[in-house]
Amino acid sequence: MEFFDKSFNGVEWQLIYNPNALGLRRLALWQSLETQLPKLSVSYEKHIATSGSNCRQLLCRLCQEGKRHFLIAGGDGTLNESINGIFISGVNTTEVFVAVIPIGTGNDWSRTHLYPETVTRNLETLGDGRFILHDIGIVESVNDNKATEKRYFLNIAGFGFDAAVIDQTKGEKPARFPSLVYLLGLLKVLFSYKAKSVEVLSQEQHIKDKIYTIAVGVGQYNGNGMRQVPTAIPNDGQLDIVVIKDLPKWKVIKNVKNLYAGTHLRLKEVAQFRTTHLHLNGNGTLLGEVEGEMLTVGNYQIQILPQAVHLLTFNQDFLSK
Repeated sequence: MEFFDKSFNGVEWQLIYNPNALGLRRLALWQSLETQLPKLSVSYEKHIATSGSNCRQLLCRLCQEGKRHFLIAGGDGTLNESINGIFISGVNTTEVFVAVIPIGTGNDWSRTHLYPETVTRNLETLGDGRFILHDIGIVESVNDNKATEKRYFLNIAGFGFDAAVIDQTKGEKPARFPSLVYLLGLLKVLFSYKAKSVEVLSQEQHIKDKIYTIAVGVGQYNGNGMRQVPTAIPNDGQLDIVVIKDLPKWKVIKNVKNLYAGTHLRLKEVAQFRTTHLHLNGNGTLLGEVEGEMLTVGNYQIQILPQAVHLLTFNQDFLSK
């Protein structure tokens, strides 16, 4: 098998996975996939990351040692930690190539890129993908006019209700029915959550209102399959912003199906726009999260790094960008 394409033959891939992040069923799936690796025409070195922070430090160290090709086995959390490790390493990130074996519980990033289900049964399917230079977002928490935390993301950063649901469901990573766990968490938060007064500010848009939730997307999906930012293109150099203003709880419930379908943009309470820089001012009450990781509460400044790292895609629409 020619792995990816001829230009990548002869390089050594760094295989990263975190067995602690996998349920029993998915760990068994990974062990099955691992038996295929020696049969592929690819050289690799295996690394076990025992936690998110360990994964981040591992990728940082490997990049500084000159490694540039990474195969990440896991879900959105492991992939996000890997990307953060790459970007804090200080290397030229456009030299880095990342492919994913999506065996996490959510796998929302891989939905945008149309990763086939066959990847989790047959690693040779990875050879059908192609690399693109992928945009990366940066979100910084700001307190007392100082940035107190920086986080890189390649999918979606969520604020308000989205983050409250993540806060409610964090630590719950069942091997079965992960979408149901998220949906139940969403309904639980729904009955207590109140919209926040938020100022959304960019060169293109200024909104100051009671805001229910905000999604800032490089990718399209979050929440185990919700297509919350359906217009996002991960290599167009733009952040896609979806702002949902205050709306009755019955209307939230009624439109959950539209969130999964990506048809919620037609609601009158929804504003959608694109930008490269965004400021969110929530008076210290606005919760934020990045791909399942809670951010330090504060105001937030967000920007895009266009075409910053190579990632494997199966979505043909992105190849011409």
